[in-house]
Amino acid sequence: MPSTRTLLACITGSFALAGAFDATLPASALPGMTILHGLVVGVLTYMWCRAEAMARRQPPPGRSALFAGVFPLLGLPCYFFRTRPWRRAVQDTSLAAALCVALWLLHRGSAEVAGRLLR
Repeated sequence: MPSTRTLLACITGSFALAGAFDATLPASALPGMTILHGLVVGVLTYMWCRAEAMARRQPPPGRSALFAGVFPLLGLPCYFFRTRPWRRAVQDTSLAAALCVALWLLHRGSAEVAGRLLR
């Protein structure tokens, strides 16, 4: 299983690539690209949850990791609160929210750069 850092790098790269593709693909292809990117992020989030539990030498998370993969925005905080003490779960949820904002900014930035390069 890949390390948690490798999986976070893959998630970050997927947002950069998705932003670049959003700027280059025709508008009719964007819904399909969004669905594909959502599936990729879901799978990577599930894999990250599993790898993170293994790195902490915890039993593999079952349903909470699956829920995090299917619906990351709600599932990841649930995963944190099921696998950590309360204070640590709040910290990690806050870090995940900050990462979500940073990934959105990366997506928008890469779309802007790709759009300018193609003009």
